[in-house]
Order: sequence, then C-alpha cells, then structure tokens
Amino acid sequence: MATDAAKSLLNDIATSGQAYESGDREAKRKLLHLCQELTVELEQPGETFLRHNWVEVRRLSDRKP
Repeated sequence: MATDAAKSLLNDIATSGQAYESGDREAKRKLLHLCQELTVELEQPGETFLRHNWVEVRRLSDRKP
C-alpha cells in the first residue's frame, strides 16, 4: 500500500511532467529527482541493497570512456 509520502510524490511527478511537456527547462531535473525519491520511498531494504551493490555498479561499469 502506498504511503502518504508516495502519494504526494506521485502528484508532484504528475505536475512536473506537465511542466516538462510545456518546455520548462528545470522540470526534467526535478522529475528525475522526484522519481529517485519515489524509488527510495517504495523500496524494501533488500531492494536498496541490491541496487547499490549490483545494479548501480553494473550501470557504471557499462559506461564507455
């Protein structure tokens, strides 16, 4: 079940999405930040551990110089 914080973040994401579609230059940065915050809010501790120790490391290692 979604928490009040998650519901609030979803509303903020929807608002920022509309701003992004209308051409607001800061909206993309804000959208990315809000989506990261929502991920943190919804993740279980084990999922956070996996993301930090597997997914993020893998993503960084796939980058080309």
